Amino acid sequence: MSRDSKVTVVLADDHPEVLEEVTRVLGSKFHILATASNGALAVQAVAKHEPDVAVLDISMPVMSGIEAAREIRRMRLRTKVVFLSVFSDPDIIEVTKTMGAGYVWKVHMSSGLTAAIMKASLFPTLSTRRAKVIPFIRT
Repeated sequence: MSRDSKVTVVLADDHPEVLEEVTRVLGSKFHILATASNGALAVQAVAKHEPDVAVLDISMPVMSGIEAAREIRRMRLRTKVVFLSVFSDPDIIEVTKTMGAGYVWKVHMSSGLTAAIMKASLFPTLSTRRAKVIPFIRT
């Protein structure tokens, strides 16, 4: 957490209007360090700012949110991941679950994202050698 005790966050989504809405929903509760419009830029922002939590869309250009989360994990960064997506496909959700990431459907962003970020920020960092699963957040 940052010095002012707010959880630090990097946001990534390829739709500017979604980034604006997420920033509006989270802005007063969290310290948003950076936003990114694709997965590769998200990885760069996470590496630069080392936030407590990265909120990633799954379907983004250049690098998907899932690929970005894997890269963040490979880099052994302490950042936790919460996916924010429109996908409700059980296979995609299972992949995110086995990664130890939180998951919130975009339609439930206002009611579920704050809780998912807070919950993710409280769990220990996953190591690439020992994959502990953070409880799945489906709101």
